[in-house]
Amino acid sequence: MSTKSLISKINRNMFALALFALFLPIIFASVLLPKYSEYVVNSDFRAFMVGATIIKDQRASELYDLEVQKTYTRKVAAGLYDGDDNLNEGVLSYRNPPIVAAALLPLTMLSLRHAYLAFMFINVLAVFLSINYAWKFAKNENAIPVWFVFYIPIFISVIYGQLSPIILVSLAFTFGSLSKKPFGAGLLAGLLFIKPQFLILSLIPALVTSKRKLYLSGLLTSLASLILVSSMLYGFNFVPDYAHFLLDSERFTAGTNIKENYNIQTIYAYLTNSVEPNIYGTYLALLGLGTYLVILAILHRQKLPSDTIIAIGITYGLLLNVHTMPADLVIMLIPMAITYKMFVVSGNKIARLFYLVMLLAPVLGFFGILRAGAVILLLAVCGIFWLYSIQKPASVK
Repeated sequence: MSTKSLISKINRNMFALALFALFLPIIFASVLLPKYSEYVVNSDFRAFMVGATIIKDQRASELYDLEVQKTYTRKVAAGLYDGDDNLNEGVLSYRNPPIVAAALLPLTMLSLRHAYLAFMFINVLAVFLSINYAWKFAKNENAIPVWFVFYIPIFISVIYGQLSPIILVSLAFTFGSLSKKPFGAGLLAGLLFIKPQFLILSLIPALVTSKRKLYLSGLLTSLASLILVSSMLYGFNFVPDYAHFLLDSERFTAGTNIKENYNIQTIYAYLTNSVEPNIYGTYLALLGLGTYLVILAILHRQKLPSDTIIAIGITYGLLLNVHTMPADLVIMLIPMAITYKMFVVSGNKIARLFYLVMLLAPVLGFFGILRAGAVILLLAVCGIFWLYSIQKPASVK
C-alpha cells in the first residue's frame, strides 16, 4: 500500500470515528433519559414500527387503513405519550411497501425506544459505508473532509429514523458496482422501491453504463421480486391499493407537510401559504417529473463524464421529485463527493460553488428560513454547473 493510500485510509477511519463519536451520546441519551422520548415518539421511525406491528399481527390487508394505523400508533408508542397527543387530528402514516414493514419485524421484539436505538445505529453505519464507497467509485484519493459529519441531513435522517440512509447506501453501491457487475447493480437499484418516489433515480445508472441491458434486467428482476413479495403479504390488489393510498395520504392530516419538503412543490406551497396539496400542486408535480425525464434524455445525448451526469441527475431527481423531505437530502452526499473531487483535483470553481451550495442549502431550511429559496438556488446552481460542464468537459473529468 502506498503512503498516499495509507493516509487516505487513515483519514477515512478518522471520519468513521468522528461520525460514531458524534452520535453515540445521542444514542445513549435516547435510551437513558426519559425526556428524549419525544424524539422517539415523533420520529418517522414510529410509522415504520406501526407498519411492522400490523404485519406481525397478521393484518397486512389493513396496512393502508388510516384508522387501523391510528390504533396501532397508540399501541406502539404506549407509555411514551404524555397523554396529550394529536392523533384525533391526524396520523403520521405508514406509506411504504409491505416488504419494508416485513423487513423490520425483528425490531418489533423490542420496545419502541430500543428499536429506535437499533435503527439509529444501522443508519449511522449506512451513512459511513455510503461515503466511503462514494469516495471509492468517484476515484477520489483525497481525504474525506471531517466536516461532512456536520452535514445537517445526516442528523435529520438518523435522528428521525428515516429510510434515506438506506436509499443512500443502495445508490452508492449501485454506482460503485455498475462497471463490473451491472446486473447486480440493477438488483441494488431496485431497493429504491422502499421509497417509490426515488425510483426515478434508477434511470441514472442506465445513462452511464455501456452494459445497459444487463443493468435494466437486474433492475426489473429486483422490482418484480419486491412487488411480488409485497403482493403476497398484502394481497394481489397491492399495486392499485398502494397507488391510491399514496395519492390519498399526501396531505397534512396524514403526516405530509409540503412546506417542509425540498422540491418544486415547496416553492408553490410558500407562494400560496398552503400545507395541503391541491390540483395546481399536482400539475406542478407532474410538470417536475416530466421536466426530469427531459433532462435525463438530454444528458443521455451529451458526451459528459459519468460523474458529472450522476451529480446532475441526482440533484435534479431530488428537487423535481414529488416528495423529497429534508432527511432525503442525505442522498446529496454522492454528488457532494463527486464535486469535491472536481474542485480539489482540477480547480473547477463552478464545482466548488455547487458543492458549497449543496452543503449549505439544508441549513436554510433547517432553521425555517428560505427553504423554497434553497430549492431555487440548488436548481439554478446545478444548471450553471451543467452548462459549464458542456462548455469545458475536460475540466470536470
